Amino acid sequence: MRYAFKKLSPFKRRTHNAKYRARKYNATGIFTARTITNLYVKQRGNCAICSISLFGKFETDHVIPLSKNGSNNPDNIQLVRPKCNKEKGCKPI
Repeated sequence: MRYAFKKLSPFKRRTHNAKYRARKYNATGIFTARTITNLYVKQRGNCAICSISLFGKFETDHVIPLSKNGSNNPDNIQLVRPKCNKEKGCKPI
């Protein structure tokens, strides 16, 4: 029997994926889709690394990566362009 899953909004999908990774690394803290929306407004729609406009296409990034014992608290989260996130990798800023 197949289960029908509700299609998640992009913010909720990002939050769901981040929660999964946080459990994997036993990270403390939690953030929600509302947190992502608040970050977008706080950053004025610009990338936290290069300050170029996100144009609605962004990734959530941990300032101190989960793999380096970072937390999943909202103060450790930033919104960045996919290109900047790939260049940053798992290095802390």
